[in-house]
Amino acid sequence: NGSVMLVAGGQGAKIGKAVLYDVTTGNRLTEVGDEVDEVLAADISPDQKIVAIGGPGRVTKGYDVAEGKELYVCKKHTDWVTAVAISPNGEYLATGDRAGNLFVWEAKDGGELYTLNGHKDAIASLEFRGDSAVLMSASKDGSIRLWEMAEGKQVVTVDGRDFLLERPLRADVALLHCYEADYYANLTYRLTAQNFNPVMAMAADIVIAEPDEVVPIGVIPPDHVRTPGILVTHLVERPQ
Repeated sequence: NGSVMLVAGGQGAKIGKAVLYDVTTGNRLTEVGDEVDEVLAADISPDQKIVAIGGPGRVTKGYDVAEGKELYVCKKHTDWVTAVAISPNGEYLATGDRAGNLFVWEAKDGGELYTLNGHKDAIASLEFRGDSAVLMSASKDGSIRLWEMAEGKQVVTVDGRDFLLERPLRADVALLHCYEADYYANLTYRLTAQNFNPVMAMAADIVIAEPDEVVPIGVIPPDHVRTPGILVTHLVERPQ
């Protein structure tokens, strides 16, 4: 509400704190954190009850302002935490790090909500829309992305309209039936089997193919191969 100013920082490899000041009087109200390194990012909840801080320790900590005690620690980051933001409604805590990782947590207890993938370099800034429904993230990779908070999905704008980006699902295992396979696992199909099997071979981490016949290398003409052997993990010959 503009009555409190949050200042955070410290000295590298020595100390880090977050301090609250009364904006009107300039008086120091309280301080939280007793870090062994400087604080690089911090924010305070709209009700001024929680302060979240992050830095080189690769964690984000939530502190109770009234008592100065640590409430929770968010530990999923793999590099320095460079950006922290609490939503205007006090529900979400967004944190970003130097490696481009971006996470959303519950601001009150630190419970993990979303992992937001897309940035390739350090997160430089995080900001919530006034209604807390959308998070903006800016990165040193030169991109600014919008994320919808109800489902944790990226918002993309096409011809002036906003859409949620639904990423494709990837299967753990794909089971393929094919007509022929050689010993390099190059596959051919007959009739409608070629409609979906080639696609599924590119949509799974493990691909198991069962051919009607296994033939020597060179029998299948190169232009007849519909699934190259590099995509196939296992080849199972059907009993005659």
